[in-house]
Amino acid sequence: NFRERWKEGKSLTGLQDTLIGVRFSADGRLLAAADYGGNILVWNVEDQRMIYHLRTNWRLANFSFHPNGQIVATASYHDGAQLWSLEAERVIGSPIRDRSVFDAAFSPDGRILALAAGDRVLLWNVTTGKSIGEVTGVVGDLIAFHPNGKIIAVGGTDLTYLIDSASGLQIGEPLSNGSEVGALAFSPDGRLLASSVEDGSGEGIIVRELGSSSKPLHISYPASSYFDAIDFSPDSKHLAVYHWDDAITLWSTSRPRSLGQELGRFESGDLYHTSDGRFLVVESSDQGISILEPGKGVRFTAAEMDGSVHVLSSTGRLLVARARGSNKLCAFDLNSGSRKVIPGDFGDVSVVALNPEESILALGNQEGDVYLYNLIGGAVREAPRPGHTAKIAALRYSGNGTLLASGDEAGRVRLWDTNT
Repeated sequence: NFRERWKEGKSLTGLQDTLIGVRFSADGRLLAAADYGGNILVWNVEDQRMIYHLRTNWRLANFSFHPNGQIVATASYHDGAQLWSLEAERVIGSPIRDRSVFDAAFSPDGRILALAAGDRVLLWNVTTGKSIGEVTGVVGDLIAFHPNGKIIAVGGTDLTYLIDSASGLQIGEPLSNGSEVGALAFSPDGRLLASSVEDGSGEGIIVRELGSSSKPLHISYPASSYFDAIDFSPDSKHLAVYHWDDAITLWSTSRPRSLGQELGRFESGDLYHTSDGRFLVVESSDQGISILEPGKGVRFTAAEMDGSVHVLSSTGRLLVARARGSNKLCAFDLNSGSRKVIPGDFGDVSVVALNPEESILALGNQEGDVYLYNLIGGAVREAPRPGHTAKIAALRYSGNGTLLASGDEAGRVRLWDTNT
């Protein structure tokens, strides 16, 4: 039942600097928040107790949960990288110091942490916290694990390197891209590796088919522009490419040498596939939010919507977005094509989120207010005060939708029970 009052959650305090992120653990039992000053706080979601406080004393760029939820990796552009045990509240092994770490990735099984450190790749054994390899002569700031965890791809200047994650040895010769790599991605099925080059030299997007031999098949897509984003569909059948000259093209991975299908032209923005792979969502400055369907082109465009404030449900059915130049919110049902204006004044909305059932919309605004809106019954709840005093920067539902975490730009995080 949707009730008219919030159960006031405990204020999750303790951050001392600008909030850089909020993360739930994979099992949803823990909530972590980190600030730029190096503090990471972890709360038990069930009773809202702060159970861990990691003091890294570093200026953090990012952090991530290990798949088991008991280890946190931190990265800093200036100070290096650390691996933390939550239970012990201490660093595992020896941290990497005085080195810029640009990107970090856990292997799918969680046993290895790979770090892109400029002129080399560092490999850590997550259990011992000790180095298991250092691959020198590899220049790159992008890193990605193959879905099977056995191969690491590193994108650098004009080369892409493949590394055996078990031995730390390079696999074959570096793959030449002709120019600096701007994006790097494995297809979900692990069959393809895509990289984009940024100088407009005609190389465009390079897709390589990874076979059993050490020398992959090179497939180049001629182009005359820079590339802003690339994204594989979840079924690996399509690759979407966002050109800096505002064109979006969709490529069939089963016919890689075809000319590709141009889906439309959109001024600067971003794109991503829905989780079921049916749609491609494009955020652009000229056409707001557009939903593209592979093989059929543009499904619909909401040019009056602000692409920077929107949420798409995990099924790809429901889209909620803020109108340009106003605080009006609209909900679109992508299956029926219906559109509903959400009534009420929620202030200058800065972020929105949907619960897993797609029935409750969470909203945060510039003033620090948090609301829940029932998309079925229309009832509204406002979070009780004292709440936040700064712009809401993040909203995250737990996996079962019963808890909502909110974080503001002043570093305060609160956890709300949405059922009572």
